[in-house]
Amino acid sequence: MKLRAALILISIGLCTVTSAQCADSTSKKTPVFSGYASVEAGQIVQGFDTDGPKSHAWIEQGFIGLMADEAISERLHVLIAGEGSTGLSYRVYKGFVEYFRNTEAPRQTYTIKRGEGLLTLGNPENAFWQIEAGFFPYKYNPDVRNLGEYLFRSFPYPQFIINTFDRTYTDLLGLRVGNTLWGKFHWDFLFSSEIHDYPLGDFSISLVADYKPFKALDVGAGIDLDRILPVNNDMTNPKNDPSVKYIEPDGSTGYFSYAGTKVMARASFDPKIFFPFDFFGSEDLRIYTEAAILGLKNYDVGKGDSAKAYYTDILKRIPILVGLNVPCFKLLDVIAVELEYFDNNYPNSFVAPFEAGNPVPTQEPYGIQHDKLKWSLYAKKSIGGGFFVVGQIARDHMIPQTNALAASLQDRTDVLLQHGDWWWTLKTQFDF
Repeated sequence: MKLRAALILISIGLCTVTSAQCADSTSKKTPVFSGYASVEAGQIVQGFDTDGPKSHAWIEQGFIGLMADEAISERLHVLIAGEGSTGLSYRVYKGFVEYFRNTEAPRQTYTIKRGEGLLTLGNPENAFWQIEAGFFPYKYNPDVRNLGEYLFRSFPYPQFIINTFDRTYTDLLGLRVGNTLWGKFHWDFLFSSEIHDYPLGDFSISLVADYKPFKALDVGAGIDLDRILPVNNDMTNPKNDPSVKYIEPDGSTGYFSYAGTKVMARASFDPKIFFPFDFFGSEDLRIYTEAAILGLKNYDVGKGDSAKAYYTDILKRIPILVGLNVPCFKLLDVIAVELEYFDNNYPNSFVAPFEAGNPVPTQEPYGIQHDKLKWSLYAKKSIGGGFFVVGQIARDHMIPQTNALAASLQDRTDVLLQHGDWWWTLKTQFDF
């Protein structure tokens, strides 16, 4: 908790000091407001959850968001944003018990989406610096539409990947220092706190970089020292439960941990420079790929304890994504096809950490074998200046929301596990 308090004090101090330093003769401007309203609706056509096989399960939710951008000075901005949502439960249970009946009503939530100070220094065409502190969205791969963004949308032990429709970014709480040189090389240093899944509050240190040697090529890499500074060591590195203990080859006792190191590499190539035609859209023909290692450490488990050989093969912890933007000749903004292969022995699940508080994988649920190939087809069309439509069909890492007061009714494992499972959704959004 001392680390959390220190981070908050650093953030407040940063905004206070930079505000004083950057204040100049520039007159204070009225805050700039922006926002959006959207509706998403679709179906899980075929899947499998804790109740068994699922077909044609309806999913629907609406969002409204508002952001204010206040220019404290020419260089320092404060950005504040909030979002409200209304969602229909994935499953509906009828009965008089309150935690069942909760699924019969829409679920309304109100969340903070942004609250930060953003300081910019230097010349964007030469050496450009940004310092960002607070709560902010972060995205390092501009090409991905659904899958990918593994460095921050995943966990190392156990391996768990997150997908959220049309939101291929991560909400971070912490500090970012970024630098761009000559418009070609960019790097970000990040110090962030875990706010998404148990154990909460742990601090991570990350470094992400990308380089554009010429117009058609973009390459990047990153490393995340996930939970390198735990706020409660007994939670991040538990040793009391037998399930986290294993016997090493020399006979000593080892312990599984949530902490781990993740690394990522990505690249994209745009061959349109070799086709000097004006009928291609700006996103057409882009080819991109991303791969990550979700945990560099191999836990060396002895033969006498082979049942706990969860993390012995690093090749089983590498998801690989390949994507292509299909030519749509300006009829649509983009059509993106993405494939992901993840040769993990265990399904994408967070059941064991949530229910038992242990960094071990979940066994194959319901007695079925999970498919290691994921796919996604994404399309977007803008109509006018502030309206667009998005559609997607996929077998991705989809975990729908059940509106229940009982935690046991919420799935924490992919519902699209088998070869024939898939879902579709459609979204309309107004921006202003």
